[in-house]
Amino acid sequence: MKSFKESELRILPSGDFELLGIRCKDCQEVVFGLHPLCPNCSSPEYEQITLAKQGKIRNYTILYVPPHGEWKGPVPYVIAEIEFPGGASTTTQLVDIDLADTRLEVGMPVEIEIREADKDEDGESIMIYVAKLPS
Repeated sequence: MKSFKESELRILPSGDFELLGIRCKDCQEVVFGLHPLCPNCSSPEYEQITLAKQGKIRNYTILYVPPHGEWKGPVPYVIAEIEFPGGASTTTQLVDIDLADTRLEVGMPVEIEIREADKDEDGESIMIYVAKLPS
């Protein structure tokens, strides 16, 4: 297994995963993903952190048209902005929901998990992170 984007998602040898972020030492901003400078104040002084695997929906949209290319997922589908404890956020697909039976709301809790998105030329799984409502 390998990560689709190693600056955001680290796949561990055990098969578990870590979501990566930074905390600026100057302005204390917490940001999803690894960056060479703080996106808030441009400081090069930061520490790499591991983010929680839980968050809440900050915003979302339901898409009824598949994206361009070879989309393998269902339509309609949900893209949600997920806020993590400490303020970092990211946008990802919200999966495993029945839109006919589920009323989505801003502030709902979500859990992050990894899923296989594709395979590389050697047949190795390429993993992405997605969000889902808690069981």
